[in-house]
Amino acid sequence: MAPRKSTTERGYGYDHQKDREYLIYNHADGTPCDWCGQPMYVEPAKNFDHKPLHADHTKASEKAAGGRADRLLHELCNKRKGHSDEEHGPGWYALHGIEGADLDWPGGQVIDLSQCLT
Repeated sequence: MAPRKSTTERGYGYDHQKDREYLIYNHADGTPCDWCGQPMYVEPAKNFDHKPLHADHTKASEKAAGGRADRLLHELCNKRKGHSDEEHGPGWYALHGIEGADLDWPGGQVIDLSQCLT
């Protein structure tokens, strides 16, 4: 089994850690997660997954290009999102009153159903 890469080797070194510190410092407890729509808290025990918040890149391609983390997500949501460029998950859309029929999921793009009806 290959040895596990360090956080820096995986792209989560000093800059990423500083981005997370900045995002945590400016975070308002109770802000909805962009993925699941559940509230996020700095104190891990208050989060539904009981884990610390993760710094995330809205677009995974930005991370690959050396971009900076620009938002926080629950740890579980960040892992579910993976390396996807999708900005929001199904829970976020439900929180905002956008039902499954109005979504092109898994792409997560809102579609205008009136364009489909003739």
